[in-house]
Amino acid sequence: MTKSNSTSRPWLVITYAANKLEVERDEVLFLSSNPWDIAGAKNYGFSTVWVNRHHQVPDHLELTPNRVIHDLTNLVK
Repeated sequence: MTKSNSTSRPWLVITYAANKLEVERDEVLFLSSNPWDIAGAKNYGFSTVWVNRHHQVPDHLELTPNRVIHDLTNLVK
């Protein structure tokens, strides 16, 4: 895999949901346990939930999640 392919793959994953489902960006709820994935998805226009299972201190990123939960059972609350 070339460097250009490896750096573009996260964007392919992030954009896949909206493109495949033919929905607007703000209609997608993106969940991840990785703060950098959350920042990328938020930058793209998705609503985001950071699943912070281990109660980590978040990286200092300008784009913060819409919500932080500690396990998936908190998603429905």
